[in-house]
Amino acid sequence: MRSIRKLLVALPICLTLLGCGMLHAATLRVASAFDPQTMDPHAIALLYHTRIVAQVYESLLSRDEQFRLEPAGFPNGFAVTFDCVNVPWREAVCQAISAMLTQVGIRTTMRSTATNQFFPKLTGATASFAEFGWSPTTDAWASLNAILHSYDGHGAGSFNGGRYVNPQLDALIDALRVEPDLVRRRTMVGAALKMAIDDLALVPLYRRTLVWAMNRSVHAVIWPNDTMELRWVRMP
Repeated sequence: MRSIRKLLVALPICLTLLGCGMLHAATLRVASAFDPQTMDPHAIALLYHTRIVAQVYESLLSRDEQFRLEPAGFPNGFAVTFDCVNVPWREAVCQAISAMLTQVGIRTTMRSTATNQFFPKLTGATASFAEFGWSPTTDAWASLNAILHSYDGHGAGSFNGGRYVNPQLDALIDALRVEPDLVRRRTMVGAALKMAIDDLALVPLYRRTLVWAMNRSVHAVIWPNDTMELRWVRMP
């Protein structure tokens, strides 16, 4: 278990360093102190993840060494099949991740399939390694219950593809479902996210935001990958 944890702790920094080149230490240290009671839940999750990245990044800098798999028990690396949805922009992300992981010894074979083939693997826990996104609702409970609650076959943990189990987190998510006080809810959400990130139940990669605006006098063409080219924008 300790070896697996070492590997999971290293994965976010592996993707970050290889994908972005370098992150400024000052930016990473922003996550050093914050109050979950006064922050947006999505910001809480991002900062907890940033804290993990900061710890590993600064550790690598202090030792002046490259990312290695030996401490996690894989001196010769290993091979894995990486499942992904065949949506164009999602495929691009998965291809980048596959290339980054392969560079450090995790020999990744990407398998891109349609949603009707991909999600049954996720819900059935038959994918060994997968990337997927989640569109949140206005309340954090739905996301927590679907992704991080243990699988019970009756709705909870339906998208917990790794079958992660934490009884304390389950109890917190169940309590959140019926808690009416908004202040308490915010505190509980912060505690739940901290618990999940501390356990490395999953590896958060990025938060994708789409901005849409409309005007009667503006005509634009949007690509299926949500890209807009200014040459196709028409204005009076």
